[in-house]
Amino acid sequence: MFKNIKQHKFDWAQFKWIRIGYTALIKQAIIPAIIIGVITGLAAVLLKNGVYNLTAWVHSLTQTGHLSLLYFFLPIIGIVLTVIFTNKIIKEKLDHGVTRVLKAISKNKGDIRPHNIYSNIVACVITASFGGSIGMEGPIVTTGAAIGSNTAKFFDYPYKYKLLFICAGMSSAIAAIFKAPIAGLIFSIEVLAIDLSAGFLIPVLLSCVTGTIVATFFLGQKAEFYFTVFTNYNYSNTLFFILLGIFVGLLSVYFLRTYSFIEKTLAKIKKKTFRILIGGGLLGLLIYLFPPLYGEGYNNMEMILSGNIEQLFSNSIIYPYFNSEIGFLILLIILFFMKVIATALTTGAGGVGGVFAPALFTGAVGGTAFAILINILFNTSLNVSNFTLVGMAGVMAGVIQTPLAAIFLIAELTGGYNLFIPLIITATISYATTRLVEPYSIYTKSLAESGELLTHDKEKNVFTLLDKNDLIETEFVTLKINQKLSDLIEAIKICDRNVFPVLNDYNNLVGLIYFKDIKNIIFDKQDYEKISISELMKEPEIVIDINESLDSIVEKVRMQNIWNIPVVDHGKYVGFISKSSLLSAYQEVFDTFTFE
Repeated sequence: MFKNIKQHKFDWAQFKWIRIGYTALIKQAIIPAIIIGVITGLAAVLLKNGVYNLTAWVHSLTQTGHLSLLYFFLPIIGIVLTVIFTNKIIKEKLDHGVTRVLKAISKNKGDIRPHNIYSNIVACVITASFGGSIGMEGPIVTTGAAIGSNTAKFFDYPYKYKLLFICAGMSSAIAAIFKAPIAGLIFSIEVLAIDLSAGFLIPVLLSCVTGTIVATFFLGQKAEFYFTVFTNYNYSNTLFFILLGIFVGLLSVYFLRTYSFIEKTLAKIKKKTFRILIGGGLLGLLIYLFPPLYGEGYNNMEMILSGNIEQLFSNSIIYPYFNSEIGFLILLIILFFMKVIATALTTGAGGVGGVFAPALFTGAVGGTAFAILINILFNTSLNVSNFTLVGMAGVMAGVIQTPLAAIFLIAELTGGYNLFIPLIITATISYATTRLVEPYSIYTKSLAESGELLTHDKEKNVFTLLDKNDLIETEFVTLKINQKLSDLIEAIKICDRNVFPVLNDYNNLVGLIYFKDIKNIIFDKQDYEKISISELMKEPEIVIDINESLDSIVEKVRMQNIWNIPVVDHGKYVGFISKSSLLSAYQEVFDTFTFE
């Protein structure tokens, strides 16, 4: 037997097809997409378990049976610990993760620092467990994007695939946290503003499914919250869902503006200690008065959906003063206004978390209050749970401005499409209402103001991604205005350019000399010392200021029949931008957004 084994020659050629198959899977981004899904799914598991276990430990410190005064101090403790972690260990601000991902794509070639794979999770666990009124989705989306970016770097993929893998990471993050792969896919496409062909959709879908499977394996099939819709859509209630869309659209405007105002106000407090004490102290007071504001709020959303709405305020010291139907409605209205303030105080004071869950919470409370109010005013019997769910989609569509993701998220979380029509009605109306007043989402507003926002307009994306400093050519020989023709002749000998910038003693651009204009006199050596540069130069027909936007630069290049246009910085010569370099760079970046 052993003799036969020795005589057997192993055929290594059979591994040829394995190697070919592996290479093909890498080339088609299949293996990296699955890797991204697995790691992101595990990250979601760590985040959810971390928040759950640390929150349970924190609650064990409080007195059982009623609200402890410790709840007033917990948010400050959590924010202090988060700030210490971000400033002393990470040494980088971690707030507004999705916004930073978008900025990394537009200005940092999609490179996201590796620490974002774990730092956002740790900071979010600390903030949320100690009562920070934020969500886990922003940090896990940032984590997924960082996993995608660094996976592309590991496999040495170009920028185009890095963008694809960031999309895969963000998609699998939402898919894993909610067990909703379709919503995850749509969310990332809407946020990143990219258009994928069928071939490029496959890696992202695989990543979504893989992330969902991994998270389900460790956490079970139940999502963040789950509710089965037993009542089908009643077409007679269409008007109420239209009105709900307008209502939550206005609520979304309130969310966007209040959140921005509070964050900017806290940012003006330069001393971090004062900022933490003021923001954390106010947050602690709000949580003490309104306990449902503690943490992300998914337990409270489940409470509302299950019909146990009164339990929301059961341990609140102010509930006894509102112990009536109208009083309870007033509490709900106050609650959805206060949730926005609590979220802004958390992040503004230094906490780390997202606005995804707060938007859903605000929509849930807003939809509930709307249905109860309609039932009181018109003596109707609207299904409150349905309006709760649809309200969630409406505020998400308005605040994050991802209407399709909002529709499919709630549809997947409810286990069917019984509410599909009202979801479409309310989400689209809310989105349209919000866009009339606030054209940008909570993620994109600051980027739009700084001109760093990517949109579904490929041409605008090209202008956003192009760095005009990379377009400026400096290999030109400059001349001084007081020099002679002989100096120009020497410049021609060492330079293969056909245009020469003329500067004064302060390096300000005062003129240009084109070779085609002087080629008839360069052979008259007797004139070399007679003719001055000032006699030969022409005043530039057009110049580009280095502070101009790329839109303006491109428009100048299009309108003028000039191949090289000089660039100045407050009059001082910088270089030239040529049509050829601009067109070449434009085409290269444009191809990045063509996933076909």
